[in-house]
This record gives sequence, C-alpha cells and structure tokens, in this order.
Amino acid sequence: MIVVETRPELAKKEEPRHRVRSVPLIVAGGISSGAGFIGLAIGLGSSGATCYHQLSDNFREEHCERSPSYVAYGVGAGLLVAGVAMFVIGVKRVRVEPEAQVSSWLVPGGGGLSLRLAL
Repeated sequence: MIVVETRPELAKKEEPRHRVRSVPLIVAGGISSGAGFIGLAIGLGSSGATCYHQLSDNFREEHCERSPSYVAYGVGAGLLVAGVAMFVIGVKRVRVEPEAQVSSWLVPGGGGLSLRLAL
C-alpha cells in the first residue's frame, strides 16, 4: 500500500470557471438601449411643434394636439429600461459546471457508446 500526502498549502486550488449568461441577451439589450435613446431624442426634438397659438374673437387661444412625441417618450423610455435590464441580466457571470453526456449509436455493422466531457 502506498500513501501520498500533500500539504494543503501546496495543493493547487482550481478556480471555478465562469461565463456570461447569454450573449444574445447582451446584443438585444444593446440594440434596445440604442433604440430607446433614439426614441427619447425624437421625443425631445418634436416637443416644440405640437402646440400653436391662434387669435379668435379677441382672445388668444392655445391649441395643443396629441403629439407623437409622447409616444416617442414612452416607447423610448420603455426600450431604454428594458435594454439596460436585458444587458445586465446577460452580462451576469454564471459558474460553468462540468458535465458528461453519454449517447449510444447503432449501425448495421455494430454499435457503441460515446462519452462527451465538458470540463
């Protein structure tokens, strides 16, 4: 019988592996955030063109019509918040667990097992 002992301070400690949660979520978050900024810019750019003043019967009236700028503000803000949330969720690091997959195969001349290790 052979016994091998190592000192704990000399043992090599393996750091756990990490990866990002989802690359498509990062890309979608970036695109949504960009579209949100564009929507907010459109809302800011068109905010002054929605109301006009009109003189009638010796009174000055102000007419304001429903503006697409409010829609642009809402859509832009929604896309911006959703995009930032998707980006943060996608960038979050998750631990990679080692896994093994066993699959069987069968052909007319024989068969077998395949073992795939993801370390």
